[in-house]
Amino acid sequence: MREGSVKVHCITNPVTMQDTANILLAAGGSAIMAQAADEVEEITEKCSALLLNTGVPDPERLEACLLAGRRANVLQKPVVLDPVGAGAGWYRREAVGKLLKEIKFSIIRCNQAEAETLLSICKDREAKTAEADRRHDSKQAAFYGVESDASYSGDGLKELAKELARELSCTVFVSGSTDVISDGSCAEMISGGDPRMKRVTGGGCMLSALCALFCGAGFPPYEAAAAAGRLWKRTAEEAGLRTGENGGMGRFRMELFNALDLLCRKGLEKAAKETKKRICAEQLRLYAVTDRRWLHPGETLESVVEELVLNGVSCVQLREKKLPDKLMLEEARRLHEVCARYGVPLIINDRADIARLSGADGVHVGTSDMGVREARRYLGDKFIIGASVHTVEEALLAEAAGADYLGCGAVFGTDSKSDASKLPEGMLSKICRAVKIPVVAIGGINEENIAALSGRGAAGAAVISALFAAEEKAHAARKLRAAVSEWRREQMKTALSIAGSDCSGGAGIQADIKTMTALGVYAMTAITALTAQNTTGVFDTVEVTKEFLCAQLDCIFQDIPPDAVKIGMMPSGELMRVTAERLRHYGARHIVLDPVMISTSGCRLMQADAEAVLCDELIPLAELVTPNIPEAEALTGLKICTPADMEEAARTISTRYRCSVLLKGGHCVNDANDLLCRGGQLTWIRGERIDNPNTHGTGCTLSSAITAELALGYPLEEAVRRAKEYLSDALRDGLDLGKGAGPMNHACRIRQNK
Repeated sequence: MREGSVKVHCITNPVTMQDTANILLAAGGSAIMAQAADEVEEITEKCSALLLNTGVPDPERLEACLLAGRRANVLQKPVVLDPVGAGAGWYRREAVGKLLKEIKFSIIRCNQAEAETLLSICKDREAKTAEADRRHDSKQAAFYGVESDASYSGDGLKELAKELARELSCTVFVSGSTDVISDGSCAEMISGGDPRMKRVTGGGCMLSALCALFCGAGFPPYEAAAAAGRLWKRTAEEAGLRTGENGGMGRFRMELFNALDLLCRKGLEKAAKETKKRICAEQLRLYAVTDRRWLHPGETLESVVEELVLNGVSCVQLREKKLPDKLMLEEARRLHEVCARYGVPLIINDRADIARLSGADGVHVGTSDMGVREARRYLGDKFIIGASVHTVEEALLAEAAGADYLGCGAVFGTDSKSDASKLPEGMLSKICRAVKIPVVAIGGINEENIAALSGRGAAGAAVISALFAAEEKAHAARKLRAAVSEWRREQMKTALSIAGSDCSGGAGIQADIKTMTALGVYAMTAITALTAQNTTGVFDTVEVTKEFLCAQLDCIFQDIPPDAVKIGMMPSGELMRVTAERLRHYGARHIVLDPVMISTSGCRLMQADAEAVLCDELIPLAELVTPNIPEAEALTGLKICTPADMEEAARTISTRYRCSVLLKGGHCVNDANDLLCRGGQLTWIRGERIDNPNTHGTGCTLSSAITAELALGYPLEEAVRRAKEYLSDALRDGLDLGKGAGPMNHACRIRQNK
């Protein structure tokens, strides 16, 4: 994709012209912005797709759109229309009407209000009545932006998209909090993203550009629209992770481009496939299985489901085996409208036909029902498929057949299924370890026993009577969701160290593993270099290849994602770039960077070009940077001789790189006291000066201890204080090994507890 650089001819509005070009570049394509009538036909001939955006219409731009569109139709090149504010005024309405009349479009990407206007144009409705004027005035705010929602949701939104697609004989993409894509016969809904997308000016224009890019890359219109929608939602999610919950719109907007660039590095087609994740573990935390037998007078299944969804249920399965087909289909449609309103998947038990006809998100099959492979063939690639399993063999077969998640039970005794037998002890854990897809525990789960699922590896719990039979259903849902969150938190926390190896065991990877383990965190490593060293010095170093480092990081994040990450020795800029790219790709959290630039003795450990990459790529990713005095001087250009100098340097680093800084005292500047700077706020972390010459690996130990404490869930300042206490304990133990500056005893607390 990047080698071919698909070119998209964009006739777009000046407000978002730059963003349109940048989003295409980030995705691996390129934009040609010719808009003069004298050249648009020639430029269209040289491009793979045409994008027409009516954001700021005028007669010249309209004429250019008509010329380019007609030429693209003659050449059978895909044309994407973005009818910005189509109903905001009569001039826009007439301009869009002319385009619809004279040009055949592959995709029309619009919001709900724009879709309504296009439909009224198609049906040639008279819209100059006072009532119509009031209608348009009331929806004025809904004419702009990718996330502008009007009055439709669920099946109503699908029908709007289907009807418009049939009228215009093209693919229609109605975007909003939940997107819907239709070619007139079928429709697909895409949820996800980030709430901040509602405030991104030009977000819809950028999404339309992605639709054109996928078309230009050879995707059929429906697949192009679906791939663009999934990719854009995933891009927003990645940008949200990097920005953080409290991040501002400026950074979020910038991170959109960075996230899309990383997602598309290996090609547009691969990015489209990777973003097509039908369901994730987070959506399976509290899985409600319906049972209308427990409904109280005045309650309906949809009203109860809505109450449960609002209070923590993240996935709903409709299981009503005794309902006649007609009533089952009607119930499924009503429930899907409720679930779609809140972005919660609706799964139909056993009945793949009902799932397809109702527009539900998927089907769950049992061991005696239609198999996973058969269900996938029947439903296609867009539907979620879950499967009930009772053994490791069944789980592996279901995963290989294409299941998206597994239901495993009964974990406790249950009255809801007469044929359900209790799982053997330990079977749930074995199944969770055997497969890579999420596993949901089911069978007799309630508030009293749900805590017993802690540590077994399940993504969530499926509940029936504990929800539907509860007197206070909202309260029950909140309690069960909190319980799931609690036993998920109780699972062992994990931390990753990306650093060099110290064969003598005092610093580097070895010190990090010992520290994390001593603090009760499961330690993993990605090695950047092998060193031959001992307490007297470093004698040789072998750097790993960027490919091998990348492979290590992929293996870790794809199997046991770390709760926190420590970055230590990075011998080259090349390895830094790989590390930064992978950490951004996986949305790594709680990154602690120990910038191993200059040793305690003053020796430079990093080349000048690598220092530039460190500042540009790694430091901006970090939650906390832990430089010593010489490193802080190198990062700021300041001379640090006093506590006041430390404060100025810490503020400078924090402001420049938008991260927190722990500036380590030592070096006779402020004894054992360190300075924490967060958002401009300074906090001195007092430490005990311990008379021990054996300080090999203190920097590695402190940073890895902070990482472990962050993984355990402690706030940053408390994590730093706890890490310093551990370091003091290790120094105070007085271990004396080797002929030079020896190591500390990382196992000091283990010895103390014996």
